[in-house]
Amino acid sequence: MQIDVMPFMFPIIRVGALLLMALIVGMFAAAYVNHRMLLMDYRISSGGSGARWRSS
Repeated sequence: MQIDVMPFMFPIIRVGALLLMALIVGMFAAAYVNHRMLLMDYRISSGGSGARWRSS
């Protein structure tokens, strides 16, 4: 019975792991973009010339 079940479980586990990694990467990217936008907004509103820091 395990031999019949395992071929169906491996793709599900792989797809679930890929979705989980994509979700984590997306969350980090969203937090990073939000952090950078807040920093840029703070620099622009405070009159600083820190816009040239967008090197990365």
